[in-house]
Amino acid sequence: MIKVEKISTPNFTSQRGSKVIHSHHQEDISVSYKSTYTLKYVLEGYKHYSFGEGDLKVSKDQYLLVNDNRTISTAAKKGTRGLSFFIEKDLIENACLNISGEEMRANELFEYPQRQPDGALSNWLKRNAHLFLNEENISPLLIESLFVDLAGLIVEEHTEIRNRLERFGVVKHSTKQELFKIIALAKEYMHDHMNNSISLECLSKSIGISKFYLNRLFKELTYTTPVEYITSLRLTEAKNLLRESKMSIIEISTCCGFESQSYFSRTFKKAFGITPSAYRALS
Repeated sequence: MIKVEKISTPNFTSQRGSKVIHSHHQEDISVSYKSTYTLKYVLEGYKHYSFGEGDLKVSKDQYLLVNDNRTISTAAKKGTRGLSFFIEKDLIENACLNISGEEMRANELFEYPQRQPDGALSNWLKRNAHLFLNEENISPLLIESLFVDLAGLIVEEHTEIRNRLERFGVVKHSTKQELFKIIALAKEYMHDHMNNSISLECLSKSIGISKFYLNRLFKELTYTTPVEYITSLRLTEAKNLLRESKMSIIEISTCCGFESQSYFSRTFKKAFGITPSAYRALS
């Protein structure tokens, strides 16, 4: 049976079976343990994880995938909330065989914090996180079904990233990890600075690679350019503000990093077939 647990101060040395832990820390914590395949999802605050790849900071709405048989050290401040999905090795391996037709290779998941605004895994977390926050209202059968879905989404995301990198000509897994990290860093920089003016030059400098290589790599691995990606982020935020706030159109265009209200309106209509004002009237 897959368990759902709620904790405030973790006190364990091993997490090997399938379970969900909802952590709401009432004090600063630091703990180490051995884990199976895991998805870490931060709801409030941020957590630091270390498992041989340096210190990784996972912020609100980000998730981190961790490979099997990892010894993890984690630290979090008081008030931090998150969900940890521990997934048995057999479930991930079975999903891999059914989805990709191949066996899961050891330590092959891409271990770097990320968020995918329109990704299937991110959308699954947004839709279902609330179920695990009220664990007494979720049935064992539903938990088991959700875990099967989750394992499949993790393997699908991993397989798609791996295939794109291999089409890019990358064979070594260590190189795949490094290139995946570059793309994740670029996306996170755009998330953090989407309300400001962003140039390809400053984006590439923040990561430490040339803008020509970044542009090519980003397009090859995401099927979109950095400009298209940041525009999509801004338009999504603008739609949220149009629905949920009383800010004026010009305030929203400025807040979302558009150069002018007219450019915002043209871009919005091109993307959605409707002006910002008309979209607000329908919301």
